[in-house]
Amino acid sequence: LIIDTISADHDISKLLSSYLKSQGILCLVGLPANNISVTAGNVVFGRKTFAGSNIGGIQETQDMLDFCAAHSVFPGVQLIDAKDVNHSLNALATNSTDARRFVICIKDTLATIGTNPTWEVEDEPAINPANWHVHPNAVIHPPTANVH
Repeated sequence: LIIDTISADHDISKLLSSYLKSQGILCLVGLPANNISVTAGNVVFGRKTFAGSNIGGIQETQDMLDFCAAHSVFPGVQLIDAKDVNHSLNALATNSTDARRFVICIKDTLATIGTNPTWEVEDEPAINPANWHVHPNAVIHPPTANVH
């Protein structure tokens, strides 16, 4: 079972062909902005199932968490200090990491800030907000918030 939570455009066929075992299920719960393309052979050969689902409400979420806990299913995340958030964003944008989810460890971050009063988020030279583009379907409130 692969639960695909990625909301950005990505290669679904690669998940089906390279990572999903025979008779496995790939369930898409993330909603990419653009249409996705699936190679039929990646589903048919190996009797794989490609499904989709809305994320659901509180009870569905709790049921999923209970299922995962009972079957030792854990998310693939990389814990980071808040100072490294820009480096992590760059790693995601350039596909230079195997991690797909970064989680900021607030406990460690607060401990670091407590011992280092000059703490700040590290700059990432590759990140230039002037090059950022707003998704065409995005709605910005207030419009003045789109400063780049």
